[in-house]
Amino acid sequence: MKTITSFITAALMCAIMGGAISYGIGTPAAHAPITIALFALSLLMPSNKGVLSVTFTEGLCEKVQTTMINLFKSNAPELARTQLGYVQALMSPLNMSGMEIIPIDQGNGKTRSVRIVYIQRGTDDDIITTKPVTCSTDNEPAPFETIVSIDKYIGKSGLKFTELEMRKLCEPDSMYMARVINAQLDALTKDLDKKLIVVQSSNFGAFEPALVDPGLWKDVQMLNASSNYAPIYYGESTVLEDFTNIGYTGKPFVIGAGNLSHYIRQVGIGCCNDNGIDLSQGGNLYYFHDLYVNSLIGTNHFIAMKPGSVQLITKNDYVGVYAKESNTFSHGTLTDPFTGITWDIKWHYDDCADFWSVQIGLNYKQYFMPANIFASDDDLYGVNGVLHYRAMSSSIVYS
Repeated sequence: MKTITSFITAALMCAIMGGAISYGIGTPAAHAPITIALFALSLLMPSNKGVLSVTFTEGLCEKVQTTMINLFKSNAPELARTQLGYVQALMSPLNMSGMEIIPIDQGNGKTRSVRIVYIQRGTDDDIITTKPVTCSTDNEPAPFETIVSIDKYIGKSGLKFTELEMRKLCEPDSMYMARVINAQLDALTKDLDKKLIVVQSSNFGAFEPALVDPGLWKDVQMLNASSNYAPIYYGESTVLEDFTNIGYTGKPFVIGAGNLSHYIRQVGIGCCNDNGIDLSQGGNLYYFHDLYVNSLIGTNHFIAMKPGSVQLITKNDYVGVYAKESNTFSHGTLTDPFTGITWDIKWHYDDCADFWSVQIGLNYKQYFMPANIFASDDDLYGVNGVLHYRAMSSSIVYS
């Protein structure tokens, strides 16, 4: 006997199929009669599976499935992706074109560490006012380097594809598997984004002049609540001035939601993760929407970042000689077209029970500019290129 949950599920599925069939045959008015007929048939079918078991749609022809795809298109729930501004900012080409990151294993999958190379800028402690009379000197700048261990992992619990159930589908097994995996990437990347934001919350750098200590935020007014929340440009100008003061005159990334998002929308900066990443739309700021900055750092808080200041370093296990494949297993990688992240993906076929299992995961490390990127006697000591702000809608007093 079918449970209430089964009835509801059956009714929903019949409604979807009824709509697809009626539109497919060019008779939208037949939606209701077809839905009722399908639901009546479903009541006569035996139910020998638990409510929580996965039951695949049975008996749909290719025409119906094609019609459903045309009806739902990009609005299908499985295709919906969350705007994850922090991850997308880190993965943007502009952010990844800065610091030199050398994989120690050269991409063959053997080790999980990289070498970071950087050079401190000069300071005024070695300025002289007398012309030297000899060529001797002890002032020999040397590059700094650090070895970063990629010690974090994130993955999705194993997925299962049973051949008995996939036989009921009109589409090829491989196509269905691809759709299921694509539907999992949003949750996986969303969790990664949250983890990265939490770490970022304790790794903000200093402002210069040092009006605000590292780790604290600066309030900037971006909206006027007393005037229908009209945009106040001085807040953006303050952010740009702060980055000029820390030695960066380009366009910073700003990542957040709330008041910042309303300001950006009103001034027409249509960037950068509305539909992927389009840096040409940036205006004076490269804006990345991320609701989780609001919930994890603070309401209306936002991250402002000099491109290249933070890196998401990833390491794939199944590359080089460790990328393997046979008729019953596959160890390889999968690149998410939405974020550009390349994930490890591991397939295994159980030839006794006739099912495929798949695991998706990634080794990663979030890397910030080192503490000694500027010398201790440098005006920018303590600056790491990431500043912490709160977008206000009420008047504030700037110090």
